Amino acid sequence: MFGGSRMGRSTWIWVAAAIAWMVVAGCGGGVASDGQAPEITSTPPATATVGVPFVYTITATGITPIGYGLVSGPEGMRIDRETGLVDWTPTAIETESVTVMAMNIAGTDTQVFEVVV
Repeated sequence: MFGGSRMGRSTWIWVAAAIAWMVVAGCGGGVASDGQAPEITSTPPATATVGVPFVYTITATGITPIGYGLVSGPEGMRIDRETGLVDWTPTAIETESVTVMAMNIAGTDTQVFEVVV
């Protein structure tokens, strides 16, 4: 259900499989809200607290289905590839850089942000 914290080989395999599935499924019969590649429309939280779960749900517009991926982030951060739910529990006071992406058959969009713990 959740991906790893780094965009490794298995994530790229998943991305390739997801794109192939979308082609075969004709975009899954989804709704084309703007007929385009995804555009991330949500705003991530800027702060987190040590020991308290950080939760952020990415939202995006574009041709559905839209998949989500974690390109980079702190150790232990995960993303649900179907819902865009990002979760992580910070363990130290620091500033973390995060890059997430949304993808569909038409392309990808990335969002880069920092979380101050």
